[in-house]
Amino acid sequence: MTDTVAAADSKWPNPGEVEELETLQCSTFTAEFLANDVIRIKYGKKQRKLISRDILQRVADAHTGKLVPASGEGSVDQFLSDEASPGFFCKTHLQSYVCPLLVRLGYAQKVGERFRFR
Repeated sequence: MTDTVAAADSKWPNPGEVEELETLQCSTFTAEFLANDVIRIKYGKKQRKLISRDILQRVADAHTGKLVPASGEGSVDQFLSDEASPGFFCKTHLQSYVCPLLVRLGYAQKVGERFRFR
């Protein structure tokens, strides 16, 4: 098991747990951790999106040991738009929900405007 997986496993909430997290723009959203390693993200009045643990792990594996921006060349959003479902990962979703989840779950640390992956 890699250090990234071990760090993320130790911070992964139990199924059914719900947390309110802060976006990079300082608003909030809710993350509900489901039994099948999926997170249901709730924002706005009725908006809901799903993101799998596998996608977060792929992002972490692709950036292990690197300091990367949320957007732009070599960034988290460039990887996600190339590798995952582009319908979910627009820049707003990425900066609002995906990057804070990567930090919360121990895949990365926020360093200024960038993210250092473990």
